[in-house]
This record gives sequence, structure tokens and C-alpha cells, in this order.
Amino acid sequence: EPDLLGTLARLLERDDFSIRFKANEPIRLHELIYPLLQGYDSVAIESDVELGGTEQKFNLLFARQVQEHHGREPQVAVTVPILEGVGGTERMSKSLGNYIGIAEDPNEIFGKLMSIPDTMILRYFTLATERGPEDLKRIEKSLGGARENPKNIKADLAREIVRMYHGEKAAEAAAAEFERRFGRLRGTLDLEGVQAVTLTIDGDSVWIVKLLRDLGLAKSNSEARRKIEEGAVRLDGQRIDDAE
Repeated sequence: EPDLLGTLARLLERDDFSIRFKANEPIRLHELIYPLLQGYDSVAIESDVELGGTEQKFNLLFARQVQEHHGREPQVAVTVPILEGVGGTERMSKSLGNYIGIAEDPNEIFGKLMSIPDTMILRYFTLATERGPEDLKRIEKSLGGARENPKNIKADLAREIVRMYHGEKAAEAAAAEFERRFGRLRGTLDLEGVQAVTLTIDGDSVWIVKLLRDLGLAKSNSEARRKIEEGAVRLDGQRIDDAE
């Protein structure tokens, strides 16, 4: 059996365990046992290579030590990024209800992809399509420009993912159905129906955070800052990245 004290010492080197231990916060027994049991899986199946999400890096590296303890050559650990769900924050998960199923109806897939935050468009292109580095750079540049509406780029993403799993006809049909229900996709920024507001300010300039708050587009300075950080604020079509 592995040396108990040595095993605990290694487990407590994990960042979140170390921080919680120093802060005198509880660490539950199953949290300590889990990496050891997962590591023994590698021994039981005589694993040569293991694939996991980036959040599994510690467990995969710990499993290499368990393999060595049992006289086996440590497996190669391969990690991949985790794709966030349609909300753009938590990892995509069926239990959280923020997932997109590849076997779902094409219209459902298209609609879900059109609902992701603009800040997630490039990440979805990177992790969920087969676009190469040059294409991704072009998309990133388009997202940072003023001429192209992010909605149109998102529609290209939705078409491509539906096409990958359901074919060209389904992709175009889903795009047409979305356009029928929610309005046109192509073209520059659509200002139809946008309300015009006149605001009187003191001096020659106004703080963008205060402007958003005074216009009623944010309830507080912190909410205004968050909207700016998320890339949701544009001036003359140009995205604002700095709240100051």
C-alpha cells in the first residue's frame, strides 16, 4: 500500500487543498480519497495514455505516482480545455442544462448557439469547429472591428456546427428558420428600432461608466464595468474594452 503520510503530503500540495488547509477550512474525506481511487484506475486498466480536462491535471499527475508505486511505467497524461456552456460561465453539462446536444434538432442547435455571449464566439470556433489558426485570427479581428455585427459571425458558427452533424441542407434550413423568427442575420449593425436618447453633460467628456448608468443601461457602476469587460459596450460600432 502507498505510504499514507507521503500520499497525504502530496494531496495537500494541490493548490485548493493547500489554501483551504492554511485557512483552516474543512477538506472532506472523499475529496482526499477520490484522487487516490482515480489513480488506482490507471493501475487496474494498465493505462498507457489518459485523456482528461485541464481541471483533471492534478488527478492525472497523481495517478502517475500510483502507477510507479505499483511498479508500472507512468501513463502519458493528455489534457484538453473544457468548453463552457451556453451561458458562457460554467462548464457545459447536461445536469446544468447549459449544453448543446449534437443529436438535437438542427433548429434547436442553431438557436442555442445564437444565444451564447459574444465573448464566447471565438472560443466556440476554436474548440467546437475545425477552423485553423489563420481562420481563427481572421475571426478574432472581425470580432474586434466595427463593420461586422457579432450576430452575423455567430450565425456563421451556428451554420458550421449544424453542418458538421446534420449536413448542409439542415444548416441552411436552420439559418432560414432563425431569420424568419428573429430577423435578418447579414449586413452591418442593424439600428432599426433603436431608441435615440439626448443626454446633457457637464464639460467636454463623460465617464463611460457614468454614461451607461445615466442612460439606464446599467443599474450601478459595477454592473457597467462588468458589461464593458464582457465586450457588450460599443461606441460608433467600436467595442469599448477599458472602463476608465
